[in-house]
Formats: sequence, structure tokens, C-alpha cells
Amino acid sequence: MTNDASARAEMSFAKRYNLFFWFRHAALLLWAIMIMFPIFWMISTSFKDSGDWVAWPPNWFPSFVGGGYEPTLHNYRQIFSIVGHGEGLSREYAEQAFTIWGAVRDSMVVSSISALIALLLGTFLAYSISRFNVGGKYFRYMILTIRMV
Repeated sequence: MTNDASARAEMSFAKRYNLFFWFRHAALLLWAIMIMFPIFWMISTSFKDSGDWVAWPPNWFPSFVGGGYEPTLHNYRQIFSIVGHGEGLSREYAEQAFTIWGAVRDSMVVSSISALIALLLGTFLAYSISRFNVGGKYFRYMILTIRMV
């Protein structure tokens, strides 16, 4: 009798585990779709003409996959040549042409300087925490946890 009860308990555990396995994978798949959809949307929109950006119902896929828009590289050509033709800008800004490479250079300078400052400050802070018993036993882990958040 005990063998029968243990077999039933083991079987119900296996069924519960199998149900949990499928539920977990379905939830992870749903989460991955929710995370990846905005990236897919941006990439899809980047190959559309400006009239197709706000089309209703939206066309997610290009025509060669069965969708409703003809893909184009016009947006990429426009970005990498000249940005800011003056549409919607005041006259003073409309006369200036900004290249994407100037913006990339500025972004690289700002990110390099901020990374260098963070590295220098982090190095000095890590040295002082490792050498001296500062803040108690769990202070290092607390700082690491706060840094990750």
C-alpha cells in the first residue's frame, strides 16, 4: 500500500513539475517577445518610407516576406549624409547641416570621459575599501549590490 501511495505522490510531483516547466517556458517566451518587439519595430520602421511609419493597420514585414511595404535604404542614406534639412526648424538652424559623424564624435568624447572618471573614482574607492575595514562586515556587498541596481 505504501508503494502505491508513493507512486501516486511521485507521479503527481512529475505532473506538477511538467506543468510548471511548460508554464515557465511560456512565460519566458512571452517576456522575450515583449522585450524584443520594440527592437523589431525600430528596425522594421527604419526600412520604411516616412508615409509608411504611421500606416494603419501597421505593416510589420516587407513585401518580399508577405508584408505591405517596400523596403528602402533612403533613411540610412539620409542619416549618414546630412541630417537636419530644416524641416520644422527655425531659419537660423535650417541653414546649418549637421553630419552624423559629428554627433558620433561628441558621444564618444562624452562617454570616454565619463568612463574614465568612473574608472578612476572606482579604483580609489575599491583600494580604500579593500585596505581598511570600513562600514562593517557587509559594506562591500552592499556597495556592490547598490552599484548593480
